[in-house]
Amino acid sequence: MADISNYISEITLLDVTVPALAAGVPITSPTSGSITVNGSTIEITPTATMQSTALSNTQRADCLHVYCLSPVTSPGVYPDFRFWFVVDKQSMQKYLQLDGSYLSNMAPWPWHTKGGPVDRDGKYVGGFRLGKSTRAVLGAALTGKPTKNQPLEITGYKVQTQLQVTVVSNAGFTNPEVPARIIVTGELLTEEMVAQIAAGWNPVVFKQTIERVVDNKQPLSFTHQGQVSFQSWNTLPGGTKQSGPVVNRLGRFAFNAAATGTQKPFVLTQNNQLNGNQANVVDQYSDLGFDTFTNEGEAFDLKGFGCRAGTNQAYLGWSIGGNLVPNNTGFDCTPDVNRFNWGDQAPQGASNGQMLPVPRYPGELLVYGEQAVPFIQAAGTAIAANASEVAIDGVYCEKAV
Repeated sequence: MADISNYISEITLLDVTVPALAAGVPITSPTSGSITVNGSTIEITPTATMQSTALSNTQRADCLHVYCLSPVTSPGVYPDFRFWFVVDKQSMQKYLQLDGSYLSNMAPWPWHTKGGPVDRDGKYVGGFRLGKSTRAVLGAALTGKPTKNQPLEITGYKVQTQLQVTVVSNAGFTNPEVPARIIVTGELLTEEMVAQIAAGWNPVVFKQTIERVVDNKQPLSFTHQGQVSFQSWNTLPGGTKQSGPVVNRLGRFAFNAAATGTQKPFVLTQNNQLNGNQANVVDQYSDLGFDTFTNEGEAFDLKGFGCRAGTNQAYLGWSIGGNLVPNNTGFDCTPDVNRFNWGDQAPQGASNGQMLPVPRYPGELLVYGEQAVPFIQAAGTAIAANASEVAIDGVYCEKAV
């Protein structure tokens, strides 16, 4: 019989420490113990409450939050650091690659987050949210409190066998003053628990935004094919065995890999259909562009939008179907006046170890049936290469892959 204590709090599903990382060489965490390869070491944190990220055959996991403690080589020296997850031996880098560097950490620990760890409403802040609890959302539906568009909300990783993380740093580090550490929290469910919530599943998505109502565009509408059962847990959103449309949490960041022009918008994509260029961003995992979604259920629902503005930057926004959003200019965004800043507070405030989370997008942006990509723009003098960084997060829907 399920015990109520299993329902009321998130537990640690992954906790790894990275005390050494060779330059430019990715390494994936073990499910237990530690491994060292070519000068890189990654280990299950010795003091962690969990000893293995592999599940027993009587468990399923719902991953909900990610936290990262950034590496610090020495006071004021911060190596670059990024990471993504491997779920049931399948890389999720296509959907989620987070910057874990000290100055631009996309998943700061709650007690390192400005206003945290608890906000004025008593809710924990910080970290990167993968999705709402499947157990809570489906359970609420059973008590007459349904959540709209469930497939867009329960996007945490649905783990059946094991959870791992891959880390990499271009600069690398050895014997840092503060090693990198990544924690994932979520819920463990038994077969009985999954069976208890199954009847609360509503796979229908019907989402409209004000912009689309005003522009008389069609709503996003599809039925997810996932099944709520212990055996088919990974067919739900966030799982590795979904079949059309596939729904996953998306998080990415990109630097302008080349200097911008002096006045024209610089789009953060390699896709020439979006007016991008191969030199604009470093690779496909840093590409922030979305080409035309043409299949039923294909879309991107933007949640978070951040920018660490570079010198000479004046604007930040989205190019959608060739139009600059908002106001055909974008948002005002300079290094000194930047409401989209995340990570280190400077130059908005003093650098004191308190981090800003990636801000929520100020409005609604639901992209499908059109082309969209973030842009930055200079104020008459070019923004130097790698001087501006943009982060996006949201929910990505695509055809079966």
